[in-house]
Parts: sequence; structure tokens; C-alpha cells
Amino acid sequence: LRMCQSPAGASGHLRNLRAKTCRPGAGGTNPSLVEAMYLGLPILAYGVQYNRETTEGKALYFDDKDGLVKLLENIDEEQLQIVAHDMFVVAKENYVWEKIAKQYAELF
Repeated sequence: LRMCQSPAGASGHLRNLRAKTCRPGAGGTNPSLVEAMYLGLPILAYGVQYNRETTEGKALYFDDKDGLVKLLENIDEEQLQIVAHDMFVVAKENYVWEKIAKQYAELF
């Protein structure tokens, strides 16, 4: 597992992960989180609203260290595969430049 605040250019390392954990940051869409979603990694995210919105409520969430430990103790391979697939689909549907540019154009 690796925390979301990865240094720039870490995508080569991300491809070798089994899962991605996301802790709270400044808020908003986390580029490292979206990158991990595109790589088809199962996401274990801190349960804040912006992580839930970014993942469309389809990741696995925890609220504290005990919640993360419980999640890790009870997760199975099938659940990880489902979450990984869902994360890839969410990324492909929502985080593409064409769609984002169109949304900005409509906003302004």
C-alpha cells in the first residue's frame, strides 16, 4: 500500500501496487488518486467528502487508523478486483481532458 501524496513522476512505482490508500489533504480532486484509478488499482480512501465524490462512492473508505486496520483485515481478493474495476471505469468516464475542458467552457 502507498499513500496518495506520491511525488510527481511516481507512476512507474504506482503500477506495481496492489492497492492505493488515500489520506486527507487540502481537499478537492487529488491527482494521485485519479492516476491510481486510471491504473486500475483498488482504492482505500479516507472517508472525506471530496474522496467520496472523486470515486463516486465506489472506493473502500476508512475514517481513522482503526477503521483502516479493520478494512485491511476484512478485505478479500474479489472485493479488491471489483473496486479496481469500478475505479478504472469512473476515471475513464470522468477524468478525461475533453470532458473537463467542456465543463470549464460551460462554467465560464
